[in-house]
Amino acid sequence: MKDGNARRPSTTKIDSLATGLLQRLQSLRHSKEAHYPLPLAQLASQVDATARPSEVLKAARSRSFMSKTISVQSSVPDSPIALVEDLAMLAKSEHTLSYVLEVCSRKKTKAHTVAELVKTVTTRAHGELQRQFRASVEERMKSGTLPKQIGFIAMRGGRFRLFRLEDLEPKIWRDAIRKTWNVQTHGPVVIEAAQPEEQPKSGLARLHFHSVFESAFTQLDQAQGGYNFVSLDNLRTALSAYSREEFDAELRKLRLARRYRLSGAENRSDVSCQQREAGIVEAGSLLLYAQRISS
Repeated sequence: MKDGNARRPSTTKIDSLATGLLQRLQSLRHSKEAHYPLPLAQLASQVDATARPSEVLKAARSRSFMSKTISVQSSVPDSPIALVEDLAMLAKSEHTLSYVLEVCSRKKTKAHTVAELVKTVTTRAHGELQRQFRASVEERMKSGTLPKQIGFIAMRGGRFRLFRLEDLEPKIWRDAIRKTWNVQTHGPVVIEAAQPEEQPKSGLARLHFHSVFESAFTQLDQAQGGYNFVSLDNLRTALSAYSREEFDAELRKLRLARRYRLSGAENRSDVSCQQREAGIVEAGSLLLYAQRISS
């Protein structure tokens, strides 16, 4: 009897907390200024700051709460959560993408395919959140509307890998990207350029080409022994955020400024088809390699 009486207050508190969490979610949903969806732990702090993590998780696992909500990962304090009727909003939320990528990046690998990200999302609602999350990520990459702290690289076979800026190495690349951002926390990336027409015209948020090209050339050249001879194929891969037209136009400016020159294969027989496709044809010659001009 004593044990039963000891458990009742706890049960009552859990039920009350679950009700409070649900009511708060409903309130946030109708507030234009509120951050919604939001992490479970943040939601709980707005309802009862004295609640223990174990109590919050018990409330989140209660049937009354789970039947009306959906979380990216069930019963995880940092996971974004929303009402079931807002599943589409949860799937498209920047917070959801950032959270999923952060979870995946806790492992050694820091760049992940969309399929790998999707596996992190709950299969509740018959996998509907997974399907809509995938569609949202693919649309963001296509339209250039990824959060500015997230990038992606193209892989063979038409696949892409997404990564967080904070995982990008070396640090000089992270710093170069941050210099292009607005001082504001949110808002579109501003490309630093002297003239508006020099900015990349694609929707993807991008760096100033010249500084990125310099960094990529240095990295690749050092990795190959420092012979000042880097293939355009490798440079295009390193700067895959730029279209071929943008890459060629910006590289031409560097050449006109006498900072780089291009050269051909020099009778080499080991040139691959991929390297040839990455080359630039000028005056009947196929230029395949870039060299830095010493000042």
